[in-house]
Amino acid sequence: MKPTKFIFSGMLVIALLMAIIGCQNNDPIYEEVQPVPEDSYVVSVAELADSSEKQPRWLSIPDSRLVINYYDYATYQYGNFNNPSESEFSNSAVTPLNVGYLDPYRAIQLPEQVLILSEQPSGNMEADCYSTSWRADRLDFTAGYGEHEYSGYDYFYDEDTIVRNIENENGTLCITGPYSGTVSVIDGVIISRNTSQLTAVAVKDASYTYYGSYNDMVDNYNPSDEPTSSNGWWKCSVSAAETTIAFAVKDVDTSEEEIARAVLAPLQYRNAYVQAQNREAQWNQLFSRVPRPTNFSFDSDFDAMGITSEDIELKYYQAWALIISNVLPESPETTFPYKQVANGKASLWHEGADASMYSAQWESLYGIGFLSYVLPEDAWSACLGFMSMVGEDGLIGGETLPTNKAQTVWMCYSALSNKEYLQQCVEPLERYLTWALDNPRWILGTHNYPNERDMDYCSNILVDITFLQKIYTELGNT
Repeated sequence: MKPTKFIFSGMLVIALLMAIIGCQNNDPIYEEVQPVPEDSYVVSVAELADSSEKQPRWLSIPDSRLVINYYDYATYQYGNFNNPSESEFSNSAVTPLNVGYLDPYRAIQLPEQVLILSEQPSGNMEADCYSTSWRADRLDFTAGYGEHEYSGYDYFYDEDTIVRNIENENGTLCITGPYSGTVSVIDGVIISRNTSQLTAVAVKDASYTYYGSYNDMVDNYNPSDEPTSSNGWWKCSVSAAETTIAFAVKDVDTSEEEIARAVLAPLQYRNAYVQAQNREAQWNQLFSRVPRPTNFSFDSDFDAMGITSEDIELKYYQAWALIISNVLPESPETTFPYKQVANGKASLWHEGADASMYSAQWESLYGIGFLSYVLPEDAWSACLGFMSMVGEDGLIGGETLPTNKAQTVWMCYSALSNKEYLQQCVEPLERYLTWALDNPRWILGTHNYPNERDMDYCSNILVDITFLQKIYTELGNT
C-alpha cells in the first residue's frame, strides 16, 4: 500500500497580464512598467485575504520555478500531527524571505534570504510583535519594535524575481541576508554563484556592509566594505518611508550581468508598485475563469459547526490558486518541452519521472484536469508531457500511482477540442493501461513487488478504461 501523503495538490496557469512599454529614458535597458487597464470582477484577491492562524504561507505564479515559503514534507513526515503549521514553519520575528527553487534536477531550499531587524545603538533587534496575511497575489506582513513599526508585502515581479515592498513608519531598519559561493557585486546587486543556481539581491538606494557570519553582523564585528570570504552576511541600514528589495534566482549558466538587470528592473521608477497592481489584476482575471458555484453554503439541515459560506468560498479559491500556482515551465535542461503541473511546489515533492520529477502520476493529473477549465492549452501541454513519458513497455518512471490518465485526457479534450492532441494520446494510453492491468500496484524506489495487488489501483484501471472507450468513439476507432 502506498503511504498516506499530506502534500499540496493542485495546479493551474495563465499568461502574464501585463504590458511593459518602453519609455523615454537615458538608460533603455530598464523599461517603466505600465498599469494594466482596470476591470471589474466577480471576485477579487483583496476580498479573499486570509489572516487566520492556519493561513497558507506559500506563494508562487504560473511558469515560475520559485516558491516563497516552501514546506519540506520530506523532513516533516507525512501524517505527523505534531508537525509545525505553515505559519510556525515560515514566520518569525525577523520577517524572513524563504525561497524554494525547483531546479530541473533537484529541489533547492534557500531559507532566510532576506531578514529585517530594527537597528538600535545597542544592536539589532528582532520584532516583539508581528502578523502576516495571505493573498493569492502577495504575502502581507506587519511588525513592531516598541514604537517602531513597519509593514510590507512579498510578491512575484516576474517568474524569476521576487520583490518585497516595505513601508517604514519611523526608525531605522537593518536589512540583511546571506551570501555564498563565488560572490560579486554589480551596480549594487549582490550576486552569489553556487553549483546549482545563481542568486542576486539588491535594496534600492542602499550601500552594504559585509560580515563573516550572522553573529558578526548582529554585533557589528569586523565589518568590511566588500565580501571577504565565500560565505557571510550583507547588511544595509534603511530609514526611508518606502523601501524595495528585489531577489532573483536563475539557472547557474546565467550571466551575472543578466541576473543583475533582472534585479535592478523593479528598482526603477515605480515599477515595483505598479507591477504589484498588475499581479493583482492577473489573479483577478484568473479567478474570473474559475467555475463559480452559485451557493457556498451548507444545506440548512446540516450542522456547519461554525463554518460560514465565506469560509468555504475562501478555501475554494485558495485551492484554485494552488492549482494555478503549481504550473511549472518547460524544462529544456531535461529535454522535456512540456509544461508540468507540480504535485506541490511548496512541498518540494520530487518523486516523479526523471524528465519531470515534480509531477505525480495521480495528483498532478487531477491538477491538469482542473487546470483545463482555466488554461486549456497549458493543461494540454502538461497532459501530452505525461503521454510522452510512457515507455514502450507501458511503464512511466517515478512513483507509480492509481491511474486517471485517460480521464485526464478526456477532460482536456472536453475543455479544448483538439483531435490532433487526442490522437497523440491513444497509443501511449493503450500501452500504459495494458501494463497497468498486469501491474495494479504501488512502485517507488526499492518497493517493487510484481506479485503485489492493490484494490484501489484495480478499480481506477476499470474506470480509466471507460474514458479510453470515449476517446475511441470520438475518434471513430473501434
